Amino acid sequence: MRVSRWKEAQDLEQSYWNKVRSNTSWLGAKLREMLNFLEVIVHKTQGADSVLEIGIGPLGLGIINFYDARHKFAIEPLPIFEPRFCTNRVNQWIMSSRERVNYVRGTIEHLPFCSSSFDLVVVWNVLDHVLNPLEGMMEVRRVLRKGGHLVLAQDVHSLAGLIRMKLRHDWIARAHPWNFSKWSLFRLLSQSEFTEIYTIASGSLVTSFIGKAKRWVLIAK
Repeated sequence: MRVSRWKEAQDLEQSYWNKVRSNTSWLGAKLREMLNFLEVIVHKTQGADSVLEIGIGPLGLGIINFYDARHKFAIEPLPIFEPRFCTNRVNQWIMSSRERVNYVRGTIEHLPFCSSSFDLVVVWNVLDHVLNPLEGMMEVRRVLRKGGHLVLAQDVHSLAGLIRMKLRHDWIARAHPWNFSKWSLFRLLSQSEFTEIYTIASGSLVTSFIGKAKRWVLIAK
């Protein structure tokens, strides 16, 4: 992919985050999704002492904020901003949840960490926004310790959904330079040497049939 295409998508992402940074309904939906999966993620990856979340978003709020680990890092290409929700309690809660997380500016393709640094890496709805998914996943493999876990959440399309995205020219299509089918996502995991894969969620058949993306959540080693 051309770097200019990726930068266009990043500019659109920045505009999107500027719009939702004060939207409490959006925040509630985001929190519900993460908390729905948190218990099983903690159970499957228990014992992780060093955790990295990639592409946490400018709000600085992800799975890592709720994960009990001694060393917690988050990396994001866009600048982390101050929350502007309608109540101070919400804003203060978000800021307090950030206190134990070390935030770093960067991208998945060039992680500024030593090899074998983390027990757990979280990549939550990120791969359709990156410059090079395979390079990024190879970096994830590099920074994971032997026996470490990857938590991967990604929107997955049926054939109808892939065609639909190709034909779209609105901001949603432009903000997502990559689109994945089940097969291309699993091929990417295989290419980056993840062989043990546990599926937590794979969306609904109805969603797939009408051509909309399904949110898959996987744990891999």
